[in-house]
Amino acid sequence: MESIKQRLSVYEQRTVCRMATLLDPRFKKSGFQHSSNAEQAATCFENELANFPVKETASNQPVAPDSSLLDTLFDFLGERSMNKFVNSRVDAILTKKQYLERAIVGQDIDPLLWMKVNQTDFPAIGSLFAKYLCIPATSVESERTFSKAGQIISERRTRLKEKNINILLFLNRNSWLK
Repeated sequence: MESIKQRLSVYEQRTVCRMATLLDPRFKKSGFQHSSNAEQAATCFENELANFPVKETASNQPVAPDSSLLDTLFDFLGERSMNKFVNSRVDAILTKKQYLERAIVGQDIDPLLWMKVNQTDFPAIGSLFAKYLCIPATSVESERTFSKAGQIISERRTRLKEKNINILLFLNRNSWLK
């Protein structure tokens, strides 16, 4: 275990790995060996959320007060909501806090499925999931593809068309993996 910790601790300092660990609802901040790396990941997470383009939804847009109720006692509330200032940094801090305070899910839960279920609670985090959790954990699959390409494309088979190579490499993938 000590050897694994030493070998993998380097990855904890890389931004992409930090973000992927923090975004995974099975780990969040508890997935880090060093708390300083967890805090740096949270800061990076907040910055990404603050720079995320905000989509205006019906709930974010102020509703104009009904003209028949203009002379009521509560007109000031309508005016305040119309003049409400949106601050992306504050929204990012609140979203980060809400996400990190949610309970860590079980190890058998698929993070992408979890995000699909919780998309309405965290719409900005969904794009970060797509950005950071789509990266394969290993390069085994790509190595297999390169190896297979080396077997197909040789000095004797230099006249293969690109279309045929793609068919051999990518469309028949399931047949040679089994």
